[in-house]
Amino acid sequence: MKIFLSFKIIILSFFFSSVAHAEIIDKIAARINREIVTMYDLEQSAIPFLLQEGRNPAALKDPKEKSKILMETMNDLIDRTLIVQEAKKIDLKVDDARLDQWLAFTRQQRKLDEDQFKEMIEQFGVPYKKYKEMVRQNLTRIDMVRIKIGSQISVSQADVDRVFAERYGANGGKEKYITVAHILFQPATDTKADLGEAKQRATIALDKLKTGADFAAVAKELSDGPTGSNGGELGTYRRGDLDPDFEASAYNLKENEQSGIVKTKFGYHIIKVSGIEFREAPDIEERKDRLQMELRAVAAERLLKDYTKQLRSRASVDLRYP
Repeated sequence: MKIFLSFKIIILSFFFSSVAHAEIIDKIAARINREIVTMYDLEQSAIPFLLQEGRNPAALKDPKEKSKILMETMNDLIDRTLIVQEAKKIDLKVDDARLDQWLAFTRQQRKLDEDQFKEMIEQFGVPYKKYKEMVRQNLTRIDMVRIKIGSQISVSQADVDRVFAERYGANGGKEKYITVAHILFQPATDTKADLGEAKQRATIALDKLKTGADFAAVAKELSDGPTGSNGGELGTYRRGDLDPDFEASAYNLKENEQSGIVKTKFGYHIIKVSGIEFREAPDIEERKDRLQMELRAVAAERLLKDYTKQLRSRASVDLRYP
């Protein structure tokens, strides 16, 4: 079940609309085997369909766009109806306990109580009672996907490693660590005069370094920072550990390269990177697990399209819209 949680259709399943099983109350839009879809059903399904696709329901206000959206919605309705019909054939049902558990989980994820959650649903124009049946229908659909195509989904470790390398580069998601030293020149105050004085001292130190002076020796002699006594050595850091302005310059340096004058909120710096290494990121296995789930979801979506195509080939679909 977990493998489908990142599946787009399932993540947003609670926004799917139901297919009418009741009497015809307006124009028939389609007949799917023996099941009727009215224009009311179709239009009620459009907003949830757009939400599941991450699209703005305001597009329905444009008559030309609305026509296109309703056709897309109809195709989605046909596929989902056929899957639910298949579930009925094997007497596959979702009981109230499981439905309530899913609703409670959804509310918890959104940090809403039951009343707030109902209000959120109904603002989309979907009565809460009908919404619950939408969820039941889509939990049924999840089960059918698992039964019909779950055993066919296979993602090898080689696939995961290949895509991981493509996504995170030649270092395979490893993080860059730099061993860095600096010479700091702190102004006494933030006045223009004191800032100018500190920068002038930094310029003198930089001139010394350009003529071949040892970095550690200049740091011991001139640095205002507490690390001056040990040659300016700060330690080894990964991206995000240092001041952003300092880091922006430091991470652009090559090994054993030093910067010009760099201004940060602490003052003026001259930075040197004495070592660069790449270490395995602490969350690398977690990222690979997420990637495997993503690849399984992609494979599931492809197989689901094949499955619904087969259902359509065997079904009697009388499309009367537009």
